[in-house]
Amino acid sequence: RLDVIAVKGRGGRGGVCYQVRARSIPGGGGDQVTPPEPLPAPAPAATAGEVIPKDLRAPAPATLPAWKVRAIQRVRQAGEPGSPERARALEAVAADTLHPDGKRRGKRVAPGTLRKWVQTYEAGGATALARKDRADRGRRRVVISRAWDDAARTAGLSEEALEGIKKALETAIGRQFRAGHNWQVVQLNVTPVLVEASRAAGMDLPDATLIPLCRVPRNLIEPHRHSNRAAHMYRRDAGKSAAVQVPRIRRDRSHLRPMDFVAGDVHHLDVLVRRPDGSLATPKAIAWQDLATNRLFATLVLKPRGEAVKRRDVLGSFAAMCADPRWGVPGRLYLDNGSEYALFDALADDMLALQRWFAPAMQVLDAKDLAAGVRKSRPYNPQSKVIETAFAILERTVLSQVPGHIGGDRMKKKTQNQGKDPVPYDGDFTALEAEFADFLAYYHNKPQSGHLAGKSPNDSLRAFITDGWQSVTLDPHQLEIAFSKVETRSVYPGGAFTIGGTEYRSDRLITLAGSGRKVTVRVPLIGDGGRMYVFDEEDAFLDIATEPTRYVFGDPAGAKDQARQAGILRREVAAQGQVPADTRDSMRAVNALFPAPQPTSAGQMSINPEFQDAARRARALPDASVRVEEDRAAEGISSALARLAARANRKAANG
Repeated sequence: RLDVIAVKGRGGRGGVCYQVRARSIPGGGGDQVTPPEPLPAPAPAATAGEVIPKDLRAPAPATLPAWKVRAIQRVRQAGEPGSPERARALEAVAADTLHPDGKRRGKRVAPGTLRKWVQTYEAGGATALARKDRADRGRRRVVISRAWDDAARTAGLSEEALEGIKKALETAIGRQFRAGHNWQVVQLNVTPVLVEASRAAGMDLPDATLIPLCRVPRNLIEPHRHSNRAAHMYRRDAGKSAAVQVPRIRRDRSHLRPMDFVAGDVHHLDVLVRRPDGSLATPKAIAWQDLATNRLFATLVLKPRGEAVKRRDVLGSFAAMCADPRWGVPGRLYLDNGSEYALFDALADDMLALQRWFAPAMQVLDAKDLAAGVRKSRPYNPQSKVIETAFAILERTVLSQVPGHIGGDRMKKKTQNQGKDPVPYDGDFTALEAEFADFLAYYHNKPQSGHLAGKSPNDSLRAFITDGWQSVTLDPHQLEIAFSKVETRSVYPGGAFTIGGTEYRSDRLITLAGSGRKVTVRVPLIGDGGRMYVFDEEDAFLDIATEPTRYVFGDPAGAKDQARQAGILRREVAAQGQVPADTRDSMRAVNALFPAPQPTSAGQMSINPEFQDAARRARALPDASVRVEEDRAAEGISSALARLAARANRKAANG
């Protein structure tokens, strides 16, 4: 009868295992059972902060190769130790058992070797037969290399000196990797370092002997590669570092509604198009992405050679989006900030002006820190821009099928024929613009993973419309005023002024000529460019100025227009009143209101006693000016009497 107990363990039904007492096995079967290996002695408890040495860690369990275990079990199952059956089985098993690996691979196992394995297994179990770990496992046995270590110890260097040289060498290896070298260059460059350190420590050997000893082995160099190459990448390769090293965060967009957050960027399409002059170029797409639905609004531009996308182009695209009822005004903007997109420095100010004039709820924020209130994303950081993913999808799924697609690597353009230039798009730029609308429509109908979770941008927008979302648009003419640069001008005759060498005029500005007043002119950055919006000094709208009509010499229409403008001036002046103020009356009124002050005299001082006496006698004489006036009065009376007598004589003569 077997003595069996049930214990909790692994395997079986519900983890229940059965154990049989070896002594209860009939026929001496219990003698064949290998006793369990004793548990290792418990290691002393480590204190807080103490580093546990490798010797105290739990050893890996001893294991035997499966082929060796099968051979041993076949021999043991054939019969008792020393029996003829076991002897025959041992010869048979040895004859058909081959070494599967190692130096004896493919050779038969010798019967004596197999007999020794069986005896060792039966005496000590798998642990006795398994390969033993080295007693110094985990301990460093070589400082730099065996040859260098032997030479250093022969020269009398202490273990402390050897460790000091090794630390200096490891520092030099790290510096070489931080410079971006591979291990072969590092090995060559640190050889002089080890030679110098060895001589300084006392290894007085000739160069022919010491230099080969100081060739640092690769296994000492390689462990320092990764950490130091990472530092090299961070310092020297900003693009790669930004792509693989800079930490990323995840942002949730499930709470956004359409146009709550719109990202703007300029993307270079990988499609080759022919310019009107015959040269080849790739168009630029000024794109805006609705982060709630992943929709794209894009405007294509094809610039002349050497000319980049301008502020006017971007603002025109934005205005078109704001006027489109399928899009409308964004709630917040997320703008790019690359060095090739310096126009966004001014664009951010334009958006803030729009916010101040028409859309106070719109915010202009930054990808770097959305809570900071700044206006642009970090430069050279495409991973932080959601719109880059949309561009990648558009290029990969749509534009890659378009004739003229050359791929994203300008140095390795895709070509139809090896060794020849790429074939451009089979149409002009106008045709590409029209077809690009179909490309975007296809993109909007394609299901996307990630934020949309298998829905297409159109599916997402359709769900929001069903939920009650509506767009809010802006008048494109008001956007012309918002997106403009401000100039101050004086008005000259005819109500005219100049902007950029071009003359503009308005009838309502005629009376401002010569007045000294200046006007504020808003020069639109979008639209046809032929309208100037004129405001007064207090930002009150006056009129829209346009280029004046130029008449052919001798055309009477010119004289009529000049007379019309002069009539406007006369009527405006007349409306202001014809009677000017009497300046003399105004002066007398002012003098009467503000009379001159009259001080009190403290007395009259004398210049000289002689002068004083002469002055007293002069005052006693009649005033010469009085005599002159009396003589003039007498002469006047005599002249008047003579004229009256002459008139009476003429009347008497005429009867």
